Amino acid sequence: MATKELKRSKRVTSTAKKNSKDSAKKFSWFLVSDILVIILSILLMATYLNPSFMKSNLNDSTHMSNYINRQFVKLSNAVSNDQNQLSAKILNEEQVKDVMNDMIDYTSGIHNFRNNSLQISSEIKTTLINIIDDSSATKAKRIKVALQENDQTSQYAVLSAFDLDALTTLSNAVTLFWIVAIGILLIALILLVIILNRMRKSNLTWKLALKEFLSVVSSLGLILTILFMILAIVSSLFDFSNFIGEFAATVIQYTSYLSFNVVLVGVIMYVISTLPLALFKSTLTK
Repeated sequence: MATKELKRSKRVTSTAKKNSKDSAKKFSWFLVSDILVIILSILLMATYLNPSFMKSNLNDSTHMSNYINRQFVKLSNAVSNDQNQLSAKILNEEQVKDVMNDMIDYTSGIHNFRNNSLQISSEIKTTLINIIDDSSATKAKRIKVALQENDQTSQYAVLSAFDLDALTTLSNAVTLFWIVAIGILLIALILLVIILNRMRKSNLTWKLALKEFLSVVSSLGLILTILFMILAIVSSLFDFSNFIGEFAATVIQYTSYLSFNVVLVGVIMYVISTLPLALFKSTLTK
């Protein structure tokens, strides 16, 4: 009789352990997906949607300097008799930075949807008039005079030369991304609380819980590595200016190094969790 009870007890224990492992595996995949969504949402809001981050990272960007000077040359050719090559460098680095800051403030950050590009056109025109002084290039001074003499016409010339309609579209896309990212983040955080609460109630042993935690870290590291490696390669090799506008394409091209940083973090996460995970798996199977 005692032998039967012992066998029954062992079967119940074995079944409980199996159910616990299956439950842990199911929860771990939910956890990986949920944490990945949280990480991606936070990364998006902290980088491309954040004006402070964009300004600090684009201050010394050769890509951005070339882009703004190229647009300024287009403006010069439109409002004056000069016909400069697009590769000409008429604005210095500080002047480029001021124009760049206007464009980043207009697009990044939390703001209302915009329906008129004349606002940013007026801001850039005012900035150009203010930053071009006696120490500026002669061609830049001539453009300043043309901007002052032809008030309304020059405003539309700025709008066209800097492709500000595309910039307004980008600005509205950023607002939409903010709304979506915040909504997704809130939902993901609520789901995270629910998942962790259910895992707590599933009576996991500490070894199994630690093993699942390492599995989550390992899976997240691998997914982040693959995903951001693809993003880094694609943003470095392809020109998206025809699809998202030249300003946005220039920003993405320059800040593609961010993807490589995330790849490095993903590799570190994967490496430091894989060895302990293998040890835990071997001990749990004994």
